[in-house]
Amino acid sequence: MVVRFLSNRQHIFFVIALFMATFSIDLNGQPDSLLCSPNTEYTETTGKVNFRLYSTTNMWNFIKLDTRDGRMWMVQYSLDDKNQFQRYLNPIPLAYGEDASANRFVLRPTTNMWNFILLDQVDGRVWQVQWAIEPENNEIWPIESIHAK
Repeated sequence: MVVRFLSNRQHIFFVIALFMATFSIDLNGQPDSLLCSPNTEYTETTGKVNFRLYSTTNMWNFIKLDTRDGRMWMVQYSLDDKNQFQRYLNPIPLAYGEDASANRFVLRPTTNMWNFILLDQVDGRVWQVQWAIEPENNEIWPIESIHAK
């Protein structure tokens, strides 16, 4: 019986590959927090918060979400003060009064860089959110349930 051992070079390559595979995916199959995509939600806190900032694939733009009532703003930063701003994406509250509670609403990216899905985690309503550089192209539409008859 012949036993073949890995060469030092093969052994090092194997260890590196094993390390990368282990730390790039967590147990749920999701990317590890150290390897976040541009669409990953950015938060520094856990627990109940009133606002969350979501990155877009455009390096200069974020979406700010009021997690209590679903209002959203496009936030653009810049090295030039003239190009920094916040502009409404959705100025209309989707929850009111006591129904407006922290962490009620969350955004999830889609594979289309200009669209997100807004979810009401209390009653399950969903909206398609389209953001754009041009304000006239910003829109939000409810996604209605289809009930079988």
